[in-house]
Amino acid sequence: ATGKGKSLCMQSAGTLLGGVTLVIVPLLALGADQVTKILRANQAYGVVKGYHLDEIKTPQRRDMIIQELLHLNPDSNTSIFIFASPQAIVSNTAPWRGAIHTLHLKRLLRLVVIDELHLYLQFGLSLRSEFKKLTSLLLDKLFPPTDKRSHPALLVMTATISQRWLHIFHKMTNLSFLPKHILWGSPDDMARRDVNISFFLGDSILKRMRGSLIHFLQSTLYRKAILYSNTRNTALSLKDTIDNLMDANDIDGDSIVIHGELESHTKFYRAKQFTGAHNDGVLTPRVLVATSGCANAGIDCEDVYWVIRQDMPPSILDLFQEMGRAARRMDKVFGTDHYIVIFSLSSFNYLFLRAHSQIDDQTPPLILTKAEKTAIQLEALMEV
Repeated sequence: ATGKGKSLCMQSAGTLLGGVTLVIVPLLALGADQVTKILRANQAYGVVKGYHLDEIKTPQRRDMIIQELLHLNPDSNTSIFIFASPQAIVSNTAPWRGAIHTLHLKRLLRLVVIDELHLYLQFGLSLRSEFKKLTSLLLDKLFPPTDKRSHPALLVMTATISQRWLHIFHKMTNLSFLPKHILWGSPDDMARRDVNISFFLGDSILKRMRGSLIHFLQSTLYRKAILYSNTRNTALSLKDTIDNLMDANDIDGDSIVIHGELESHTKFYRAKQFTGAHNDGVLTPRVLVATSGCANAGIDCEDVYWVIRQDMPPSILDLFQEMGRAARRMDKVFGTDHYIVIFSLSSFNYLFLRAHSQIDDQTPPLILTKAEKTAIQLEALMEV
């Protein structure tokens, strides 16, 4: 489940195994966040290092890191975590894939991790070729079926998965697990966390939640909120409105926005700003406005108490991942954190008609309006 300590499992295993751990991350912001956590561990213990390959741009820096990896003493107590997107690994213009193969041949690659598997599979099924190329260019070579003794350890992590998606994982990667090696969390495992989920009818977050949001931001100086939308234009508009609201009510702090059309380095920087991993001494981010999928998995900040989204999320998985940004504190969390969905009247109307069988279930999806598709998602969520 989200916030239950999957990252700690990966960090502990990689540290105990020593050598190099490769972590494949489908989101750039996720890799940036994980490296920050590794660097904190290095400050405490001095034997753990981390690099995010997508952020390394200069040839000199790349060469220096590759030399450090390849000359790592197999008996050293130092563990190096390298985080990379599939794009960075399959790219023919970067040397990372060749270096990973060499690490494997030298038995320095001890652990391979695929983080946020649900996103990996979703992107792989949505015609993003780098996810499919990763199987033939890397995974087939690291995990040949004819030489299992050469396999590094494999750890796959996600908070939102089902047996059907595990079958898709096998088809996409040629990898599978014995049932005894698949660990499913139980409801009791999450007893320490309690996120209130609410659905409200309204045209926009600020119309429905204006007074409550002002009160929340004025109540403390450290609590934060995340606002999600489905489009870049809506996110930018929300960001401007939040800025004006905070100024008009003398609320300390700033808002920042992350959307899919930003450059990767900008996404890294803003995600680090919001989570507190980077402090530029200028901004004090209190509110993050983001589009779906850009800043859910990978945003790990214990100061987030409210998560609000405008209109229905693209999928149930997005809902659970967004809700999981709240209540990420290690202490018991009961009743203080909220996930709030504001959906439009058109979505509600369509759901009402569908519930009363006035709309044929076999209506071709290609002729549905945006509001109708959103309402179908709402119906599925209510069934859950």
